Amino acid sequence: MTSAYVFDIGGVLIDLDLEACIRAFRQNLGFGRITELLDPCHQKGIYGDLEAGKLSADEFRARILSESRPGSRPEEVDRSMAALLTGMNPHTAEVVRALVGRDPPYLLSNNNPI
Repeated sequence: MTSAYVFDIGGVLIDLDLEACIRAFRQNLGFGRITELLDPCHQKGIYGDLEAGKLSADEFRARILSESRPGSRPEEVDRSMAALLTGMNPHTAEVVRALVGRDPPYLLSNNNPI
């Protein structure tokens, strides 16, 4: 019998820093409503729509920029979102490598193209 491992990427394999992401949206864009959209377990509003594939990346950026500091650019939205991802713990990487050698891994993530 063959086994398989299914991992959620964000918050399981890759560590997340919600506070750094919130700070980035506020500092880089002046976007204050980010705490209404970001949640440790379930994203809401337009952020949730992006993750569910209901909004394109360009539509998401445009909506964020419409409520951001004048002159803010799409690249700053991307950079602010990237602040959420902190990387993978070396121990986690070792465990995944060991499992991959025995059974196939499957990785789950959202539809967020950014």
